[in-house]
Amino acid sequence: MNSNSKQRGTYFQVPLCAFAFGQSHGERLDAIISFGLVETGLVCWRGMANEKRADLCKRWSQPGQVPRDYNPGNKLHIAALYGATVIGVNLVSLRATQAQYEALCRFRDEFVSRHGPEPLVRLKRELIFEDLQRHRQQTASGAHYTRPHPLARARL
Repeated sequence: MNSNSKQRGTYFQVPLCAFAFGQSHGERLDAIISFGLVETGLVCWRGMANEKRADLCKRWSQPGQVPRDYNPGNKLHIAALYGATVIGVNLVSLRATQAQYEALCRFRDEFVSRHGPEPLVRLKRELIFEDLQRHRQQTASGAHYTRPHPLARARL
């Protein structure tokens, strides 16, 4: 793994307008995490050798390796899975991840059409998950991913 991959895996990169998204703090956090996972996966997947892509797809096709709602023909599911691997997040639902990603993309596109170009901000993974943990404790809500496993980065 090169230093760029390590750096990408430590941060979520999201549009600044994401902080105005949603009706609740939890909805906003879900969207920020989903957006960061999918975008990271899309960028990293494009730069990956075809052989490594094939190996990952083969591994993901085995039962119990991915969430039950995985669709191998869905490029956003593939991107979310790989983004989760890079960032070190365990996904529970790819449909929910995709829905949150698409909702934030629509919000961003509408925001840009009204206000012009939108800057991207980088958020440290640990800060996002600390905030998520506080939010869950306060609201007893679940999410479609879990806190990174300490050894998740080693599985790349």
